[in-house]
Order: sequence, then structure tokens, then C-alpha cells
Amino acid sequence: MGKQKKTRKYATMKRMLSLRDQRLKEKDRLKPKKKEKKDPSALKEREVWAHLTTSSLIPTLSTFP
Repeated sequence: MGKQKKTRKYATMKRMLSLRDQRLKEKDRLKPKKKEKKDPSALKEREVWAHLTTSSLIPTLSTFP
């Protein structure tokens, strides 16, 4: 990276508003709360029932002679 590019990157970061900036309102200074992610290993009922209806457990007319 050249000297000019480093200076430009530093200047843009310096100009960004920080949370301590007085221009921000008090409610905007608070960091946003993180949402809890759902457990990906937990099974959903929709997935289970969709699997059962398409499985070979349910007899169809084509399986009988």
C-alpha cells in the first residue's frame, strides 16, 4: 500500500463518528442489542412432517398390484 492510500484510509476512519461523539443523541449512543440466533441443530416440525409425507412409509396406489 502506498503512502497516499494509507493516509486516505486513516483519514476516513478518523472522520467516522464514534459513540462518544457529542453530536449523537443519548439514545443513539447505545450499542444495538444482538439478537439471539436460533439453534440450527434443533428440528423444526415442518421439516419432519414434510419428510414423512414424501417418504416410503405412506403407501400409495402405485405400490399395490
